[in-house]
Amino acid sequence: MTVTARILFAVITAGSAAGLATVAACGDDPASNTASDGAVLSDAAATPPSSEAATPAATLVLTVDRGVADAGPAPILVHLTPREPGGDVVRGAAITVTVGGSAAAAAESGAGSYEATLVPDVTSGELTIAATWTRSGGDVTATRRVLVLPVVGDAWGQPEPVAGLVNSAGYEDGIQVSPDGQWLFVSSYSPVDMLACLQVKTAPGTAAACNTSLGPFAAPERPALYGAARIVSPTQIRNRCDKLCLTLPDGGDVVDFALPPVAAYGFHRQADGSFAEPFVFGVDADGCAAPFGYAMTAAPSGQRATVVFSAQAPGQPQIGLWTSSLTLGEPNVLASFACVNGAPQASALTARNLPIDPPDASKGNPSYAGGLLFFDDEYTSSPPRLLVAKPSSPDLGDAGFTAANSVPVGSPTDDQRQPFYLPPTLYFTRNFTIATSTLAGDPTQASSWSAPHAELGAELGSARTGAIVVVGEPSVAVLSDGTKELYFVYGVKTATSVDLQAGRVRAR
Repeated sequence: MTVTARILFAVITAGSAAGLATVAACGDDPASNTASDGAVLSDAAATPPSSEAATPAATLVLTVDRGVADAGPAPILVHLTPREPGGDVVRGAAITVTVGGSAAAAAESGAGSYEATLVPDVTSGELTIAATWTRSGGDVTATRRVLVLPVVGDAWGQPEPVAGLVNSAGYEDGIQVSPDGQWLFVSSYSPVDMLACLQVKTAPGTAAACNTSLGPFAAPERPALYGAARIVSPTQIRNRCDKLCLTLPDGGDVVDFALPPVAAYGFHRQADGSFAEPFVFGVDADGCAAPFGYAMTAAPSGQRATVVFSAQAPGQPQIGLWTSSLTLGEPNVLASFACVNGAPQASALTARNLPIDPPDASKGNPSYAGGLLFFDDEYTSSPPRLLVAKPSSPDLGDAGFTAANSVPVGSPTDDQRQPFYLPPTLYFTRNFTIATSTLAGDPTQASSWSAPHAELGAELGSARTGAIVVVGEPSVAVLSDGTKELYFVYGVKTATSVDLQAGRVRAR
């Protein structure tokens, strides 16, 4: 799915799991007593008076893992550790665990450790696991959100939504984690139901889906959103882009196409594993121009990171690849626009175009590692295909490039897109399932690749509201302790379209 205006950096949404969701379909819940990752809860006041020491509180730690099933959804293994205010473990605690309409009593598996096994009653979906420790000093509860998927590879644990400020009721697409797991990008964010908006064929600028703000569009969740001034009420967005000269002669709205505000956001990992501290980056053009597919070329150096991304510029026949440097944790403007004498003019351009042949192939969702630059062609190739080029230098902005070649993984009839390379493994979306293949040799030779292996899969084609109907856009982080995390976009079927969210799963 792509919406483009043929000006510099004028891709609204593209190269994303959104396109998969359309085909497949034809944040954590807040709680006042919940830690930001939903794991540790307390029966004490969250903020004691500043003149008093914090009162020790009883706690209940809840973690999850994924069991194994011969058929049907895999059971969810729930691990619990209750502790009294002084930190003592508890023997003989009464803990009840629920998910959906089922409940189970947790059994003590060791000194102060408890376990329960829950079997999901759906093939796919978002579920909340709730645990209640009944105690004389006051009950203690803990909750955790999990994702049920019909396909999860043996290498992975229990998938979950990304906790923190990343997910919202709005549109999150283009999820990409930094190699060290400390930063997370949402390349395309909009407060509206973007997929429902894009389905409107008649006067989309006046459609409710294009004007109703479901998600946040201001601080603290989405500070400095480009185009936020166009949101004049929760149900009205001014459908115009003055900085791009996209208005009617009388200054009114453009009604024959919809332009809800879109921007990219970065988030910083918190001590509990959630992501917060959002900062905006991209093109300052009333939220009407948005590159996509931002990916770091290496782990950040302090707060500095080099990224590669996709956008279309004047004179380019197709979407091309660009590189720039970002200061993480702060707003970053890659270009600013103004309407001058009836034409949009760009300034403060900080990105460089990567000259990769062939020019007539679209180049989206890039990933650079191990001296190889992978990307996809979703729009000029049918079915979509993976491509690879070799830069002459790790500094992509100054590098020369070999011509792009197709990546011969799997069958030539496969729909393949959204590559992420963590040498020697290529993660990618294959026929709407996240797959991997291992490289041993020349990436342009079929003999160099192992057979694709399915890692995560959704309930493709389901019309059931609440079903996860698409997964895609894989990226992988390796934490300082060696833990590997796979991040991805997943789409939940709604009454109107598909709601895209960010998920992750840790390696076993």
